[in-house]
Amino acid sequence: TLDNKVATHEAWPHPYKLEFCVTLGAEALTTTLTVHNVGEEPFKFMDLQHTYLNVGDISATTVSGLQGAQYLDKTSDDPDAARTDERQAASITEFTDRVYFPVEGKPIT
Repeated sequence: TLDNKVATHEAWPHPYKLEFCVTLGAEALTTTLTVHNVGEEPFKFMDLQHTYLNVGDISATTVSGLQGAQYLDKTSDDPDAARTDERQAASITEFTDRVYFPVEGKPIT
């Protein structure tokens, strides 16, 4: 939990409470980031969670839950063009640097 103490106020001058929860299970790692606005004025908030995971054999690894999600491919000739991931299970076969837009309501596994 992090809140608007003096140490963070210069970087983010809004009253807030931030909670980051990590749950490690036998088959899944789940993270949840919740931002509470505890002030009177509304604010917008965006985060980027960098998931650098040591998976052993990358060729035997897939990611599910991104089908239909929009993303930016930072390795392409047009890194600012939004694309849609059509894969049911994404495999990583080459250098990959993607920024996915929020996927709500379904787990990414």
